Amino acid sequence: IKGMAAGGIGLLLAFFGEDPMTGTARFSFGLEYLWDGIKLVPVFLGIFAVAEMIDLAISNRRTISGLETLEALTGNVWEGAFSIFRHFSLFIRSSLIGTLIGLIPGIGGTVAGFVAYGQAVQTARDPEKFGKGDIRGVIAPEASNDAKDGGALVPTVAFGIPGSEGMALLLVVMTLHGIVPGKELLVDRLDILFVLIWALVISNVLSSVITILIVDVLAWVTVIRTHAIVPAIFILSLIGAYAYQYHLGDVVIAFFFGFLGYYMKKNEYPRISLVIALVLGGLVERSFHQTLQMQALGRINFFTRPITLVLIATTLFVTLLPYLRALKRKKTES
Repeated sequence: IKGMAAGGIGLLLAFFGEDPMTGTARFSFGLEYLWDGIKLVPVFLGIFAVAEMIDLAISNRRTISGLETLEALTGNVWEGAFSIFRHFSLFIRSSLIGTLIGLIPGIGGTVAGFVAYGQAVQTARDPEKFGKGDIRGVIAPEASNDAKDGGALVPTVAFGIPGSEGMALLLVVMTLHGIVPGKELLVDRLDILFVLIWALVISNVLSSVITILIVDVLAWVTVIRTHAIVPAIFILSLIGAYAYQYHLGDVVIAFFFGFLGYYMKKNEYPRISLVIALVLGGLVERSFHQTLQMQALGRINFFTRPITLVLIATTLFVTLLPYLRALKRKKTES
């Protein structure tokens, strides 16, 4: 219920700004800043970075991890690396989610990571362990985030439609060098296509190797004193919000969502649900209007198309899955 409520709030916030059909301003409250809607960057900085710093400042922990020395940390690098094989099915599912979301232009890795994390929690037998150091909470979003680049490459090279911000930059570079996406690239310039594919593969391998080599240095972050890191991260988050488009309104948004994120965390409202709904809200609304127009013109019959019925059934199943699992646990305990 809390997840649905958070998603509903995110969907409502996504409707701020101009109506995609009429161009009229909605929920602007007389502020020009809200005519273009709520920007995602200050929202992310607020609901995650600022909220976490507020929580960390209020807590009694002297360090981020609660441990005083680096020697007190448990676990090792190779245990984490080989944990993928202990949760291989989760790794495959999350990679598929990332690839499929990457195929959809304009969504990006943020949504892919959140969706993968959500399905990992919903399909786990012990979801209460997530958020408390469970390695599955890292495997799911990271596998999805890495896989989304391969999916985003497909519409970029095949149709010239960038699947993400990074692919938009790649498309600009290709255009500057006279490389035309589409049939020419897929048929006549296969050498360039395979260079792109192998560059993507090798970059992931190299980043993994480099991370393993410097992981001991990165581990020091977990034992930094709270009083030193909280002000620094808090100020950097607000500077980042302002630097996004040099508008004080973004700083206010970051502040607002920082306290909202802290409230949601303390009361166990999933922030991920709000973020996914906020990111996809514009796409949902535009697609909804397109569907209604095609239905009115007789081009499609929405409720008789097989893919529509499959998606509706899948949505209902995923929504009801937590209740079904809870019911099953109650029967087992009784």
